[in-house]
Parts: sequence; C-alpha cells; structure tokens
Amino acid sequence: MPPETKKPFKPDLTFADKLVKAGLELYGRNVNRENLPLHKRIFLESVVDARKDPITESSMKEPERQALMSVIRGKYKSIEPSLTQYEQYLAKSLEKHRNAVAKKDKDKMMYPEFADLYKKDLDAIRQYKKGVITQDFINLTSGGLIPYPRLVGLTDSKVGLTFRIKPVIGYEDYPIQKKDERNVFTNLMPEALEQTFGRIAYGVDPKTKQLVLKEDYDFNPLPPGQTQTTTTEGQLAMTPEFGGGPLYKAVRLYAGKVLPPGQGRPLNVRLNQLAPVSQNALIR
Repeated sequence: MPPETKKPFKPDLTFADKLVKAGLELYGRNVNRENLPLHKRIFLESVVDARKDPITESSMKEPERQALMSVIRGKYKSIEPSLTQYEQYLAKSLEKHRNAVAKKDKDKMMYPEFADLYKKDLDAIRQYKKGVITQDFINLTSGGLIPYPRLVGLTDSKVGLTFRIKPVIGYEDYPIQKKDERNVFTNLMPEALEQTFGRIAYGVDPKTKQLVLKEDYDFNPLPPGQTQTTTTEGQLAMTPEFGGGPLYKAVRLYAGKVLPPGQGRPLNVRLNQLAPVSQNALIR
C-alpha cells in the first residue's frame, strides 16, 4: 500500500481571527525584527511566516543564550551551601581512602563502588562551580532513586535529602517581578525567555557536553465552544499567558488555532556552558 499522505492543516478561523492575521502580517512586514526581543522574533517566524525549521541557539543572540543559562543555574542557588558541605565531605573521605590505599590499610579503605561514586559526585560539584552543568551533576541534584553509597554520604555529611532539583525549567524559575501586573508585550529579557520557552526540560549531550533543551513551540488552544474563564484550561490560560489586555488575548487565541500541539515548530537549543559564571547575570 502507498504511504498515507498527511492532510495539510487548515485552522478554522473566524472573521476576527482573519483580522488578527492581517494585522500580524502587516506588522511582520514593516517591523525591524532584528531589534525585537526573542519571543517576538520567534512568534513572527513561527506563527506569521509559518516556518517549520528547528529553533536553535543560532536563533538567539548571545545575551539571550547567557540569560537562559542563568535561569538554569539559578535553579541550584538554594542548594549551593549544601553542595559545598557535601563537597567537603567527599574530599575528606577520598583523601582518607587514598591514605589507606597507600598504607594498604584495608580496614580504612572504601568499597570500590563508594570510591567511584564519590569521585563522580565530587567532580560534578567542582565542574558546576566552574560554570559547567554535567549529566552527573543533574543525576546528583535531581533526587529520585539514590544509590546507596550516595545516601550514606548525604547522611554522614549532614546534608540529608536536600537535592530535589528536577532538570525542568518551570514558570516559577524565570526571575520576573510583579507577575500579576506585568505587561505581556514587554521587552525585558526574563519575560521574553518565559514567553518563548515556558516549561521545558533539559539534559546534557553525552558527546558535546552541551546543555540541550528540546520541545515543540506551539500554543494550547481553548476547548471548542468555551470562553476564557468557563473551563479549568481557560482559567489556567489566563495566567501567565493571558493578562495583557484584549489585543494580546486575541493574538494568543489566534496562535492557538494556527499553531496548536501537533502543528508546532521543533525547538532544539544547545547552550555553551564554558562562559564565565560572572556573565550569567540576567539582563533586564
């Protein structure tokens, strides 16, 4: 049988949607896109120009890449004292182990699985302090099923089960002030990042060692026949995506029709982690 051909997606647009479409197309033709913040550039490319090529790090400017890296690093600020405490414990434990090995004192040597994991955890923490997030660091700080040697180390170091940072950027991770009052048309960096990436997971490419963020750039439409506030989905949509006045709501509803889940644009951003930590401050 011949392969099934996928029918082209045709959104069901109302007269109001067509007016929004015409306005966006006019805006997209006349605005200097190079001067626009990230979320507006990506929106015009994806919704107005209907581009389907992947959104990558090349779609971003260097300050935007640094700011996104800063959002990720900011997730770990709260556990940095515990990381240092655990680092000190690991260093002392491994030093005692090395001395025991040199003296062939088997009673004071670690089991191999303890020594191997402690070395891995110690290196992960030290790499983080140099500005590099490794997969080992993500495994250490994300909690989940904790290997027994690490559980012993966390207990003995008095750190406990404080490492519960999932490798996912949530809306709460963007350093945005006055969320309930902010202007959705803002040009500020944190808001631009939030409105571009939203909630997105990240990991480390084992070959390049870069941080990789993968997702589909799309918009959740409201359920058919429902208003913005009569459903749970609609109420959730009011925050943070809605709240910018009637014009923004009209644009957002239009985007939900022309670029719904399944019709989105792939996002595959790879972050260079070797920039100095001091450069990871968000630019507002």
